[in-house]
Amino acid sequence: CLKGRPCDERAGKDPHETCGSSLAYAYFVSFIFFCSFL
Repeated sequence: CLKGRPCDERAGKDPHETCGSSLAYAYFVSFIFFCSFL
């Protein structure tokens, strides 16, 4: 999920392209905080 990681071969992208997002850590942390209030 982190930026610059290779894509899954099932993603249908060029093997030299990278996948992921720099917001992965923020998304994960906000999800944990949200779940802790449920």
